[in-house]
Amino acid sequence: TSKPNRRRIWQHMPVPHQLQMETQTLTNRRFKLFPGDVLPECDVAIYVDGNILIRADLSPLIEAFWNSGADIALFPHPSGRTLENEIDFVLERTIPQEHAPLAEMQRQTYGELGILGQKITENTIIFYRMSSPKVAQIGQLWWHELKRYCKRDQISLPYVLNQLAPKVHYWDWHFHHP
Repeated sequence: TSKPNRRRIWQHMPVPHQLQMETQTLTNRRFKLFPGDVLPECDVAIYVDGNILIRADLSPLIEAFWNSGADIALFPHPSGRTLENEIDFVLERTIPQEHAPLAEMQRQTYGELGILGQKITENTIIFYRMSSPKVAQIGQLWWHELKRYCKRDQISLPYVLNQLAPKVHYWDWHFHHP
């Protein structure tokens, strides 16, 4: 095994006070959905969830993403679940019962759009092309859906992608099983 940050490549910094929100979850979502608020002067922003440890050079992934011309890059969810399956999963296991009506409303809305059969993505690592105007639009619509419905971003992202039609680079492998 190797120690995290063994070469001091990453600099860990606290969240600036002005970027903190009411809860840690909301602060995390701000970083996840609005990378331009945090990294306004870069070509590529990469959101990495706090439970993920980067143990290799990301340069090949950054280069592949950049060369794809995509606005955003996503990994497949290891479960292989569809949007409909994910809604069932959260209703059975992960959300408080008082939030179940919101997930059911979301299922109805997304069902009317015909997107319930779409596969969900793993949203713990996301690549953003910061020069794309779609990046800010993705964050705004995604935030709106999270505030309106179920707080699971795997459920709302397929809707966002369907509505905004950004160019998406889908990795054909999962980072847990390269």
